[in-house]
Amino acid sequence: MHKTKCLRLGAAAVITVLPLCFGVVFWRLYHADPKAFVALCNEDALVENLQFFFFFATGLMGIWLADRFRRAKDGLNALAYAFFGLLCVFIAMEEISWGQRVFDFGTPDAFKSNIQDEFNLHNLGPIQKLLFLFYTLVGAYACLSGFLWAVPALRRRRRFLFLSVCPCLCFYFLPVVVYGVYRLRLGSWSKMRLHLSHQEARMISIIQEPVELGLAVGFFLIAIAAWLRQRRETKADEYAIAATS
Repeated sequence: MHKTKCLRLGAAAVITVLPLCFGVVFWRLYHADPKAFVALCNEDALVENLQFFFFFATGLMGIWLADRFRRAKDGLNALAYAFFGLLCVFIAMEEISWGQRVFDFGTPDAFKSNIQDEFNLHNLGPIQKLLFLFYTLVGAYACLSGFLWAVPALRRRRRFLFLSVCPCLCFYFLPVVVYGVYRLRLGSWSKMRLHLSHQEARMISIIQEPVELGLAVGFFLIAIAAWLRQRRETKADEYAIAATS
């Protein structure tokens, strides 16, 4: 038992420190070699491909978890994780513009206002503000909800544990809050261009990519943590039934 607890604490420490380490690496690269930073974070580059992988994997896992909760007669968490899973699949497909560059099709006329001339919703002018509001709210919830574990009455509510985020994941979501608030203050791309040069505005947009990667990895770890909790709760229920039979 002691060894298991040590392993859990060690894993939690690594998970907590990891985004800080990567944040330092990206920050140093941004200042030391901006061209390499742009090459790493540009469209269809490594960072964006990793975003797609983590968002899509999380989406599939969320849908699978929803089915597990449904089988366990937990309708609240089944609904929550079905929504979470479908949202992550949607975000993943948005990140690759629904396969536009893979299948080589043009941008429909309805999407001509897209600031990157791509087939996706999140780069449409009117939706940009909503996107960064979404970032801020989701990031704030992820940062704060886990600390409610300290409330004994809530900690005893098993359903609540699945809807909260472990405090050790806070640093995956804190940059999302900071960047979301910053972009809300700057306004839309057209407003940014009134106050900043094209190069400055472009670099601010590119910084969004490692921030989104943190969000994607954070979502993936939320799904992993939910699976581990759900498996642990299922085993506890099975032991309880076996003990009373």
